[in-house]
Amino acid sequence: EHFQGTFTLKKMRGDGNCLFHALADKSRQSGVELREQIMRFLEQNAVHQEHEEQADAWLREADYLRSDPHNWGGDTAIVAFSLMNQQSITLHWRGEDGTIQSIDRTHENVPGELREQDVLHLWYNGQNHYDLLVPSNPEQQRAQGERAASRAPTPKVAGTFRRAARAQ
Repeated sequence: EHFQGTFTLKKMRGDGNCLFHALADKSRQSGVELREQIMRFLEQNAVHQEHEEQADAWLREADYLRSDPHNWGGDTAIVAFSLMNQQSITLHWRGEDGTIQSIDRTHENVPGELREQDVLHLWYNGQNHYDLLVPSNPEQQRAQGERAASRAPTPKVAGTFRRAARAQ
């Protein structure tokens, strides 16, 4: 209703891996396998992040995910997946005032030409669950992604969305 026929909500299992199931959906890969890949990527690539606080956030996220298979991933895992797969990602959620909020969570090192292609859209319920937003019309979605990429800034520091969301 709020996306005016642009997206259809595809529900993910609520097993602590919902984010990874959503991220893996297009590739048909297992969410559990992708979770493991992202943990390794976080650990191996933390040192390459531009800011020390980003590197620390990447290592904390990997430790958190490894500590319990039911710990759900958040913003840092999304940004790492973006870099790992050179994938544009937009995160959507309902704000406190009821309006739909959206933010580009594409890693800053994903080249601009890739930002305009095949944007992955995630829905966050504001508490503890991610689902996938699937384009109802892929051609329309691609055109919207191109327009959004040309005007959406990419935040440089990752890791704050999940912590803020968990504090609610």
